[in-house]
Amino acid sequence: NSRLYDITTDPELEKSYRLYPHKKANWLNPHNFILADMLDGGLVKTIAGIAVLLMLFGTIINMMRKNIGRVLISFLMFGLVVCNNLISSPFGFLYDKFFWITVLFLIMERLVQQKELAE
Repeated sequence: NSRLYDITTDPELEKSYRLYPHKKANWLNPHNFILADMLDGGLVKTIAGIAVLLMLFGTIINMMRKNIGRVLISFLMFGLVVCNNLISSPFGFLYDKFFWITVLFLIMERLVQQKELAE
């Protein structure tokens, strides 16, 4: 992850790093998923990650229109996952097990709603 930025193997880069005081290892340690995505994949990965979260949020809102009672727990779980990843997530939200548990709940709820519509 951010450890890659501590390793300098390019001779030109080594020369330019000598101009600055030596930093300790992992000095670029991100503390939330936005910074982690910026370090790992740049602006493209950050925008893609935020787009995934916005699509999931839109899906939850759409599902809540049909049955707010069952989807509300998934909405609360999703909110907690996003807030947790904004506070503390050095690897990004895709590596968060609670994110995937929430996505699994949303998939199961979507399947139940589709089955109810078919009946």
